[in-house]
Amino acid sequence: MDLVVLNEQEITYALRGFRDVVASNGTITPAERRFIEVVAELHGTKVDVDTLPSIAPGEVAEVITSLISASESCSSRRSPPWWKGT
Repeated sequence: MDLVVLNEQEITYALRGFRDVVASNGTITPAERRFIEVVAELHGTKVDVDTLPSIAPGEVAEVITSLISASESCSSRRSPPWWKGT
């Protein structure tokens, strides 16, 4: 199972998106902060969650295209029951 699925540019956008999602209720819990840090570490980088700038969902979608390609290539394989891919 590949845990590193994003390239150097994509991970920056993804981390910004994660931060916006977890901060949407006005706070970032220690567990949420650690989640973002671990995702960064898995991709070979470090991040200061508090300094990540906000990002619009459309910006993330424009940059992170490799996951779409990967999910499309998996469409011929049997999907797990919880997967509701489009």
